[in-house]
Amino acid sequence: MESLVELGFTRLEASAYVFLLRNSPATGYQVAKSINRPNSNTYQALEALALRGILVVEEGTSRQFRAMPYQEVLRQLAASFQERSTAAARDLARIPPAKSDFQVYTLATVSQSLERCRTMLNEAEKTVLIDVFPGIMPHIIADIAAAAARGIRVVAKIYDEVDIPGVRLVADYRDDNVPAKWGIQWLNLIVDGKEHMCACLDTTLQHVIHAIWNPGPYLAFLFHSGLLAEMVVDALLDRCRDTPIFDELESTLREFSFYDWDDLPGYQLIREACRSMGDCTE
Repeated sequence: MESLVELGFTRLEASAYVFLLRNSPATGYQVAKSINRPNSNTYQALEALALRGILVVEEGTSRQFRAMPYQEVLRQLAASFQERSTAAARDLARIPPAKSDFQVYTLATVSQSLERCRTMLNEAEKTVLIDVFPGIMPHIIADIAAAAARGIRVVAKIYDEVDIPGVRLVADYRDDNVPAKWGIQWLNLIVDGKEHMCACLDTTLQHVIHAIWNPGPYLAFLFHSGLLAEMVVDALLDRCRDTPIFDELESTLREFSFYDWDDLPGYQLIREACRSMGDCTE
């Protein structure tokens, strides 16, 4: 019932269709009596379903309704939705887009966050910087690869083995399991230094802990500079790992303690908050 309502059925239509799946054919009177709804309302719902091809009607002395198989109905609904989506996209494309602004907007759902990420990757013109935990990567890896295939310069900070053609991959230098330490899944994306989003999701990817999108260049440029610097440090420290000639460079990098987070009170507070919220299932 709830699934049908989410597909656009009214509750009366859903009740009638479910009844007829089990009890076809039946008259409108039989349907109304069985689902305990008024005759007139039930007849209207049945006629509406018939017009949409969800029911067929036997035109005899007493009109009888039969439910079409649900597989066929779902294919009809999908085709109709695609047609209407195509028409809507054509019409909406005529509206000039709003100008960029400097506000920070909240992303409320996981699907909204992932779709915003995909859109940003698809609209990238020159550069993409992305910092993504392993749990989220499978949901957007095709979009990252597509951006690189278009000639976009893509640099991705990763925390697990992955191969994306055309993408400069930078592994986190730390030996500990960073995603497990945080207890959440995160996604940070900056496109062209003019737009960025950050999403902190629970480990099941069912709930948003905190997610924002900023279409303005000021914060995006700052994030671009910061993430790029972090990636450079990771790459250099990785080179230093097995190359003695870089000892002096490694010493200089470590002097700035880029990765000494454990002693920072803010880091401790954020990590504990993320872990407690990342474990939530409500």
